[in-house]
This record gives sequence, C-alpha cells and structure tokens, in this order.
Amino acid sequence: MVERGPVRVALEVTRQTENSKFVQTIRLSAGDAGNRVEFGNAIDWRTLAANLKVAFPLSAANEDATYNWDVGTIERPNAQERQFEVASHRWIDLTDKSGSFGATILTEYKNGSDSRMTIPSA
Repeated sequence: MVERGPVRVALEVTRQTENSKFVQTIRLSAGDAGNRVEFGNAIDWRTLAANLKVAFPLSAANEDATYNWDVGTIERPNAQERQFEVASHRWIDLTDKSGSFGATILTEYKNGSDSRMTIPSA
C-alpha cells in the first residue's frame, strides 16, 4: 500500500523481466470519484529486440471507439475482426453502447491501437 487515506487508497505492484521494470499503481477513491478504478503505469523498457504491447479486456461493448487526434477526434469501428491499428495522440475511449460505463485510456504519447484497445509501446 502506497496510499491509505480517508479519500483514496493506492496499491503499487512492481515487476521486472528481461532488464525491463514495470511499476503499476492502482487507485480507488471514495465518493463519486470511486466510480472508477485508476491504473497508472511507469515502464522502463530495456528489453532488446522486442516490442511491448498492453491489452485491456473490457466488458464495455460498442461498434465504435473514439480516438483523439491533434485536430479533433475520430470514431472508428471497434469490433471488426480485421481492424488494424488506428493512430491516437493522447486518449482512446470505449463507452458501452448503453452510455452508462466504459473505459478511457490516457497516455503521454502518440500511439496506435487495435480493435481490442491494445496499445503497442511508444
């Protein structure tokens, strides 16, 4: 536990493999802010001749996902079997078709992601 307060708790998990280090912080807040779980990832990627790709298995379902570009946003099909990577700049959003829940991935980098909301390393 790296944070245990009256309004938020946080757990930090550290993993290492092949000279790379992964530090994941999982946060849950009280009140309305507790309607979400935040995952923060700090990755020191030093593995040679390999790419890093992260996958987020989600229960949200929608035919389209929204991707941020410097000039605005774009919606692209999300559930097509042969959907290839789509460029994005700072965030990717998959809101369930009901509109009541979903997931947004925020990043400091320009990435590409595929229809399963997986993001390769920068």
